[in-house]
Amino acid sequence: FHSGTPDGLTDVAFGNNRFVSVSGKTMVYSTDGENWYGSPNSITDTSNTTVSLRTIAFGNNTFLAMGSNGRIVTTSDGSSPTITFIKSLDWMTVHGVTCSE
Repeated sequence: FHSGTPDGLTDVAFGNNRFVSVSGKTMVYSTDGENWYGSPNSITDTSNTTVSLRTIAFGNNTFLAMGSNGRIVTTSDGSSPTITFIKSLDWMTVHGVTCSE
């Protein structure tokens, strides 16, 4: 995937000299805000649970994205995400997140 600004993204954060944006199973990144890289539906979970990202923030050299089904996705650059499952968040949808240094 490479194009101008993708449609339908729900949130964007800036850090480590790049923008990272999310929506649903998609995470894309850009160094200039015009050309975006990544793959639509690129966030997959080995448990076959839908990962639906809604929000992202940057802090401590890490992007942190959250959404539904207790999944937290972290990455330093937007191209190599790591998915973590938090059982106590499994029942809720997170609509906002913030990070602090």
